Amino acid sequence: MKNSPIIVFSKKQTAELQYREAAAPGEGEVLVKNKKSLISIGTEMTAFSGDYPKGSAWEEFFPYPFDAGYAAVGEIVEVGGNVDKSWLSKRVGNTGPHCRYAKVPVTDLRLVHRPEITDEEAVFYIIAQIVMRGIRMSKVGWGESAVVFGAGLLGHFAACFCRLSGAKPVIAVDTSDFRLAILPEDKSLIKINPLKEDLTALIKEHTRERLAGIVFEVTGNAKLIPDGCADKIMFQKFFLTLSINCL
Repeated sequence: MKNSPIIVFSKKQTAELQYREAAAPGEGEVLVKNKKSLISIGTEMTAFSGDYPKGSAWEEFFPYPFDAGYAAVGEIVEVGGNVDKSWLSKRVGNTGPHCRYAKVPVTDLRLVHRPEITDEEAVFYIIAQIVMRGIRMSKVGWGESAVVFGAGLLGHFAACFCRLSGAKPVIAVDTSDFRLAILPEDKSLIKINPLKEDLTALIKEHTRERLAGIVFEVTGNAKLIPDGCADKIMFQKFFLTLSINCL
């Protein structure tokens, strides 16, 4: 059997490097030898800290002990029953934790088609996938305005995908000028630091008093959203996307 190192949050604010024997894949599963895994700083630090309300979704999704991590890239080294052997040796993105060998359902795999994409780049697939899910659920499109709260990685993707979907204007809101500066230069992509400018006034100005058609909240702090600034709000987290109509 293969010995596999794995990072485990054994209890609140405690991370351990453990070693386990990698089990053979079962029906509909593959065994992936991972080369890179993605640290999702916001989600994993929250899970590590244990600083969330009792009975919340966080507590449900991250019970201790918890195998940390949910995105990795590696090579398939073994397939289970009812899995096509053509998967062997394929490079894939997968939902395994921070470990060397991960047993993963074949339905959770994302094939890395292009050889020029490095493992360091490919492992970010899960972030784009999370945001695309929210964009599709929102049905944002031509003729709508969108406001994205948070210009970190999730917010960056959200703003760009809104523009690709035809939203205009798209307003990105963050208290970090550095994050805002990384966003593409686009006259229909408005960047606002609410510590320096009147956010509500600028949203009204850029939407001709119509306010936002939809707001994407990707900071984890919905209190940042001014009352009455949008018709619909999408709360985006890795394990759920929640839509609320504000009409």
